Amino acid sequence: MNLIWRHLAALGHLEESWQRVKTRLPALNAQAGSLHQTARTLAGRCPPLPSLPQGEKARGILASYERGNSMNLAMVRMVMGCAFTTEANAVLPDAPTSIPPVPRFSELPICLREIVDRLATAGPGATTGIRPTMWVHLALEPDFLRAAEAPIAQLVALPDFRAAHAKLAALPPRPENTDLPKTMETALDRFNQRISEMLLTGLCLARCKQATMETRR
Repeated sequence: MNLIWRHLAALGHLEESWQRVKTRLPALNAQAGSLHQTARTLAGRCPPLPSLPQGEKARGILASYERGNSMNLAMVRMVMGCAFTTEANAVLPDAPTSIPPVPRFSELPICLREIVDRLATAGPGATTGIRPTMWVHLALEPDFLRAAEAPIAQLVALPDFRAAHAKLAALPPRPENTDLPKTMETALDRFNQRISEMLLTGLCLARCKQATMETRR
């Protein structure tokens, strides 16, 4: 189960969240596609990452999170009550047919756990206290995670990335008045910040993969 829904369930807000989103589910793919398209444009304005040793496992994981984070961000914004305007021809990328399951953080070698935690505290979503599952998942390809740590930490600290993150996290605008319980609103804000960061970071890593492939041709 997705981390955000487990968190909302623990706070006692899962049923209310579902009630807010279920009538809008038919539009979810289009709205997630619109956010994905915007995120791709914003990621394209960030400095490119250097070539990294991405194997098939890492590419599949990144593709899965590119789609999944777009969907999750759209659902968070739905629960917040945001009004979407869907861009024409905005579609989500296809999900990979299969990827390995997420390992338990506690079962990772300590050196990989330390990398995951350093990456979790490097970006604009660091103050949320949420450990991104994507970094834990990418620990299944340790060489990639080790090589990616320093470039990603540098990227997410740049003003261009921070500006892109702030813009994505604010789209679409939320209503001025909301009747959300405070604990629910706080949780949604935290996940909105973190998911926006991870969607942009994953797209920057995808650009790095494409650049590597083009260099080899």
